[in-house]
Amino acid sequence: MAETIDFREQVERLWRAHSAGGARPAIWGGTIAVDALERFLKAWRLPRADMPWCLWEHASRITLDREKWPERLDLLERGRVFGEGGDLALRRDSALRRDGALWRWSYIGPSGAQPPAGFQAEDYWAAGERPVLHEYSERVLLWGKWRADGRWYDDRVARADLVYPGLAGQERVSLRYRSYMAGGQVEFVWLLALEGANEHKPL
Repeated sequence: MAETIDFREQVERLWRAHSAGGARPAIWGGTIAVDALERFLKAWRLPRADMPWCLWEHASRITLDREKWPERLDLLERGRVFGEGGDLALRRDSALRRDGALWRWSYIGPSGAQPPAGFQAEDYWAAGERPVLHEYSERVLLWGKWRADGRWYDDRVARADLVYPGLAGQERVSLRYRSYMAGGQVEFVWLLALEGANEHKPL
């Protein structure tokens, strides 16, 4: 069945958007060697209070934690550490070098934020003229509803072990984030926080 689009809602969303040109977000990216990952994370002082949410994808499973390092750096495939202080994404890319894998990283955060010194980093805004980004504040419900047996469950992903740290007892959980668009296309997404939600109240 085709998805129904609420045209009025989309128009209101556009009106709520504002240009990020005045206080545009810091946007950085680069690559690091595999054996530099631990040093890289420590240089960012991650995880930390203003970037507490940690999404770690290992070869065998995905975990969502708060202020917790991945169990095995050597088995990590992807990572994302986010919060009000910024959103750092990591992805192992073994295709870049024949003699071993590299990590690609990207960061979006508060205006003026700088990556740690000593690592290859490219400033998105320094590469010449860039389009004006329009910022949208968004929120979506995540899988699962809290049950009396003390866990989140959703029959659409019945086999999944849904864990949202620090939010036990909340009826639902939502993800709050910002989208940055140019020319009608999403260019960047800054994940901000997981929060308790009520499915009977508008987000």
